Amino acid sequence: MTTASAAASWLDRFESGLVRIIAIFAILILISIVGIVFIAVVMRYGFNLALVSSFDVSTLLFAWLIFLGLVMAERDGAHMGIDITDMLPPRLHRMVVFLRYALLLAAACYLCRIGLALVERTGTQIPSLRISTRWLYAALPVGFGLLAVAYAIRLVRLLLSPAGKA
Repeated sequence: MTTASAAASWLDRFESGLVRIIAIFAILILISIVGIVFIAVVMRYGFNLALVSSFDVSTLLFAWLIFLGLVMAERDGAHMGIDITDMLPPRLHRMVVFLRYALLLAAACYLCRIGLALVERTGTQIPSLRISTRWLYAALPVGFGLLAVAYAIRLVRLLLSPAGKA
């Protein structure tokens, strides 16, 4: 086994483990959202009682679900894209794919930085939960930071792959 193939194998295992951990969190978050909303509806219409914090908790969890889902969607190729590059010659296709991942990595890093600035500037509180709004906004830099890691892995994997493959 060559060094490049060993590194690529390690990257594959690392990415699979990362996505598996994120998937577990996403499943737990989704189950929590469904449970909270179900209980809130039963309480509201069955017992005429309102769960004051159910909306805020479900909103907070939904934000985390969306931003954690970025990495899983990238892994599955579910983000919007154009497949016209498949018709290009292999060498040009490889360069276009490299440029794509490099630009996406730069965008993810930039959005992570913007998200961190947003978290730092936020000083308000979610009244019904009595927690900082930073918990809500923290989903943005965490999600885009993980997405940046995924794009970096894709770039390294592309560099380690044989010249004919992309």
